[in-house]
Amino acid sequence: MFQENNKRYYPIYRLWNAHIASVELLCPEDIEVLLTNNENLEKSRIYEFLQVWLGTGLLTSKDTKWHYRRKLITPAFHFGILKNFSKTMIERSELLIQNLELECNKAKTLIEPIIGEFTLRTICGKVF
Repeated sequence: MFQENNKRYYPIYRLWNAHIASVELLCPEDIEVLLTNNENLEKSRIYEFLQVWLGTGLLTSKDTKWHYRRKLITPAFHFGILKNFSKTMIERSELLIQNLELECNKAKTLIEPIIGEFTLRTICGKVF
């Protein structure tokens, strides 16, 4: 369906998903204009639904609040830091798999404490 619409309505068309409209850009030059223009930073309405569950964080915040939070978090995701972190992540992921395998034969498993411990140990294992 998408490929048919792309050919039929090139370079731009509107698509309805239930009651939400989206504009599909197909020309790379149009997409570049959209992505490089600071006036087009408004997030999709889908983020409003996410905000109910996630609160206002980096993913769901807008404008000044988003820029401030992004500036704070960006250094933590520098390639060099992530490269050093990969060994710890692999080791902790293997332990997580072992812990999850122990839960396989149980009728019910609460996943949140297991993932919470994994996250905490992974982050703290590298920081401290």
